[in-house]
Amino acid sequence: HILRRHQERFISQTISPHLERELTLWNRKKIWFEATNSFFEVEGQAPLLLSIFRDITERKRAEEDLRQSEEQFRLISENVADMITLLDEKGECLYASRSYLNLGHDPRQLIGTNLFTYIHADDVPRVKHGIHQVTTSFKTLSMEFRFQKKNGAWCPVECALSLLINDAGVRLVAVARDITERVRREEERQSLENQLKQRNQELEQMVTDLKHMQGSLVQSEKMASIGQLTAGIAHEINNPLAFVSSNLNRFKE
Repeated sequence: HILRRHQERFISQTISPHLERELTLWNRKKIWFEATNSFFEVEGQAPLLLSIFRDITERKRAEEDLRQSEEQFRLISENVADMITLLDEKGECLYASRSYLNLGHDPRQLIGTNLFTYIHADDVPRVKHGIHQVTTSFKTLSMEFRFQKKNGAWCPVECALSLLINDAGVRLVAVARDITERVRREEERQSLENQLKQRNQELEQMVTDLKHMQGSLVQSEKMASIGQLTAGIAHEINNPLAFVSSNLNRFKE
């Protein structure tokens, strides 16, 4: 049946010019082959078919490995909280994970847009410089910047940039996460530290004032002691003088 169908296609010259098939060998080993078919005519003869076969098993295996890797990447990227983005060197979005929904963005609408339009204008020069560093040093770089949500609010994010080079060219993989809570806790910690520093300064000033007051009290006590001593000496001096004066008066009488 298969042979008859092949003969019919051959006669009608409807054999596919290119085909790929999986073939099971006599030893049950499976291989993939690629066939390129073309008809040509020789004068005085019936049309001839030229078929060129190539073993493409390794290529098929590599394609399957790539497909599985891409599927695993998709499953991972679609089920993590981090926002995963594939960019070109100019910042155009080629892929955006579902995690962007947390910021109100539809990932499908981000594809084809330039993500620099969502980065705060004050942070854009620093981010562009970071991309340049990654593409020239081939090293992963981590940075923080502000990213705009769908509602217009600004969200602080931490982003790790790394380079990806494949047949499609140079690509950038950006893995970002919302650090709003971390920034809030850091601001609270900094506020508490500032309050503690202020309290310490106030306590230090109080200690300085107390020492000054203590010094003044000590000086006052010293002056009081000197006054008492002077009064005592004067009293002791006055008593002998009075005795002498009294006796002189009696002598005169």
